Amino acid sequence: MTTTRLSRTVRADARERGGRKWFLLDALVTGANGVMYLAGASVLADLFGASASLQRGAGLFLVVFAALVGWYARNRAAGPGMGWGIVAVNVAWVAGSLAVAAAGPGEFTAVGRIWLVAQAAVVGLFAVLQMRTLSVTRR
Repeated sequence: MTTTRLSRTVRADARERGGRKWFLLDALVTGANGVMYLAGASVLADLFGASASLQRGAGLFLVVFAALVGWYARNRAAGPGMGWGIVAVNVAWVAGSLAVAAAGPGEFTAVGRIWLVAQAAVVGLFAVLQMRTLSVTRR
C-alpha cells in the first residue's frame, strides 16, 4: 500500500514538472506579446484599429502577467492554487477577447478582430493544457 502511494506520488511529481512547461511557454509567448504591444503601440494602433494607449495598457498587463506566470513555472514551491488562478486569468482573457472581437468597439479593424480571435485561441489552448496539468497532478 505504501509503495503504491509512493509510486503515484512520484509519477504525479514527474507529470507536474513536465506539465509546468505549458506555464513557461505561456510566460514566454505572453511576454513577447506584451513587449510587442508596448514597443509597437503606434504601428499596431493603425493595424488593429485600437488606440495606442490601449495597446500600451494591454502590453504592460501582459508583461507583468508573464513575469508572474514565469515565476510560477520555475518555482516548484508555488502551489496549484496559483496555477488555477493563472488558468482563470487566461480563461477571462479568452472570453474578453472573443466578446470584443464579436461585438466590441467599432474602431477595431478586420485585422484587429482576426488578431483578437487568433490570440484568444492560443491563450485558450494554454488554459486547456494547464488545466490538464493541474488536474493530473491532483490525482
